[in-house]
Amino acid sequence: MYFTPLETLNKALQSSYQTVGGMLNAVDEVKAELTAMRTSSAFDSLLDDVTERQERLDLVPVYVPRQCRPPRRFTGPASSHAATSVSDHYRPIFFGLLDSAITQLTERFSSNGLTRYSQLEKVLLTGDVTEQQEMLSQYPEVNVTDLTAQLRMSFADMPHP
Repeated sequence: MYFTPLETLNKALQSSYQTVGGMLNAVDEVKAELTAMRTSSAFDSLLDDVTERQERLDLVPVYVPRQCRPPRRFTGPASSHAATSVSDHYRPIFFGLLDSAITQLTERFSSNGLTRYSQLEKVLLTGDVTEQQEMLSQYPEVNVTDLTAQLRMSFADMPHP
């Protein structure tokens, strides 16, 4: 249930018909869904679901692992924090997992190269060169006038649904 958005994104990114623009939109949707899951009520719901399944399947109950006290040189005079309940122990792990997934998706899919690739793809898929002339002028091997003519001919040959 909680990894479904990431599994769906994984399948979508590996498909042979996915465009870069569609891929970036899918990543944005998954990030929004993961951000919406980042609530205490979502964690409580997950913990309740796990507890219910554990009881139904007669599994070992979820418990707080034994806490080792860190050496005094690390804590100083303060007492170390120890979780007293399953919820207290697993809540930071849950939020850390979601934060990590959101951060990784942001870092991997927000590069300038990917954005430029998406712009080039848009030119080729729509045939509209006017919006991207400045970006296309950075490529000396691309003659914008010739590209415009070639795209018009290409789109003229395509059957219209």
